[in-house]
Amino acid sequence: ENLTPVYCTERRNYMLFAAVDPNKKDLKQLVKFLKSAYPGCKIVMFCNPLTAAGYVRSHPVDVLFTEIAMTGMSGFRLKEITEKCNPGALTVFISATAAYAMDALNCRVFDYMVKPVTPEKTRNALKETKFQPFIQKN
Repeated sequence: ENLTPVYCTERRNYMLFAAVDPNKKDLKQLVKFLKSAYPGCKIVMFCNPLTAAGYVRSHPVDVLFTEIAMTGMSGFRLKEITEKCNPGALTVFISATAAYAMDALNCRVFDYMVKPVTPEKTRNALKETKFQPFIQKN
């Protein structure tokens, strides 16, 4: 399996987010809140975690927002692939339950949001990070 780091030679003035959730309604809502909280960011959306894994292997993703429980690949595995291929990338887990919280802490996830995702949770997810300057102030 190729997990070679992606090196971005272009200088970017935007963040690239990958948003992954098999539930299309939840995914659309997450993306809406991300666009509001982080204007100017670029967001790629995936319902299929395997497609998302292919993308993060070859694109310089800054932040992965992903559901944990998915068919084909868990959010934990997707986090591992994303962070190996994109050193410095952060992962925010999203789940309908807090049941995975201890496992998430053990694998050093950056943040954990329990659904329903809200604009406030989305905005606070990257507070205190290198991405803070991109956050829309309300």
